[in-house]
Amino acid sequence: MRKFSKGFTLIEILVVIIIIGTLAAIALPFYQKAIEKSRTVQARQILDAAYKAEQIYFLINQTYASNFNELDLNIPWPAATTWGDWFSDARGNDEWVLNLERGTNSNVSVMVGRPSGPYEGAGFLYQMICTDYPAIPLHEPLCIEKKDGVHTFQKEAGAYCETLLSGTLVPGNTGSYRVYRVLQ
Repeated sequence: MRKFSKGFTLIEILVVIIIIGTLAAIALPFYQKAIEKSRTVQARQILDAAYKAEQIYFLINQTYASNFNELDLNIPWPAATTWGDWFSDARGNDEWVLNLERGTNSNVSVMVGRPSGPYEGAGFLYQMICTDYPAIPLHEPLCIEKKDGVHTFQKEAGAYCETLLSGTLVPGNTGSYRVYRVLQ
């Protein structure tokens, strides 16, 4: 009579490895999407606070602030490089840069965007004045994907705002960004 050893065969071990690998391949994109959505919460909170501080500043002074020091706002990020020449001030960390646009009277906005990583060039925007691009909604949180210049969004159009955050493209926006409405 032959004795059987207690253990696993090579085939059994390979089957288990294949099952674990398949489950990981299916779960990883969902995990990455959940992580990115949680990062957007932090950015949106800071953006909302900056927008509200801008609104209060406007009510008091009848003009918008030209830098963050004029706002009654504690931003936990140090000074940073802006996304373009038209921004007057910026604060940032490794994941986000908060920009204040006050270069002209025709465009005034507060924007937070990704300076690096897989979603570089994506972010959020509140536009207070925008005579250059009248299709962009004012005083509404919008998702953006930068189309040109520094920190250009490299993924397929809509991969961040539309696919990840279920946004809808704002028709007629022809500027430097693809602009999307997102659920609040």
